[in-house]
Amino acid sequence: MASKPSVQVQNKSEEEHHVQFNDDAFHTDDLKIIKSTASKFVLHIGFLKLQHRYEMKFEFPDLELSEQLEQDPSQYARLLSVQKKPDNSAEMIFEYFAHKEGLNRDAICLRDPSHPDIGAIHIEFHSRVLSHKKGTPMLKNGIRCIANEREEESEASDWPGFEH
Repeated sequence: MASKPSVQVQNKSEEEHHVQFNDDAFHTDDLKIIKSTASKFVLHIGFLKLQHRYEMKFEFPDLELSEQLEQDPSQYARLLSVQKKPDNSAEMIFEYFAHKEGLNRDAICLRDPSHPDIGAIHIEFHSRVLSHKKGTPMLKNGIRCIANEREEESEASDWPGFEH
């Protein structure tokens, strides 16, 4: 069950062009959505583990969209579903792949063919990805791990070895 994320409005002049985490971004178990402009949302998804695939459920307040959204291809994020709520909000489920260690900022662009006047909606995912040797992060509410795509290192090899 998705919890209500905290939504903050940020003036465009204050917008940062790099991943930025303030102290409260990771000291809460709830997802954080920042609406930086009318059509741009920044989702702070917290700590993730390298080479893992996640499903994330966000509820966007005051967002009039149909349930049939088109998306630009993105290598690491994709929209799985949209469900309109009676209170004029939309619940969206995304899939996200933690592809590199460190601070990540990946984006997805959504369009609503039934509302061409709205234009594109840009959703940016901010995360901090931990390597395999740095433990397992506690996931925020609304995020769950759905796959581990890490290739395990094994002792087995195709190399025949030295012949005597």
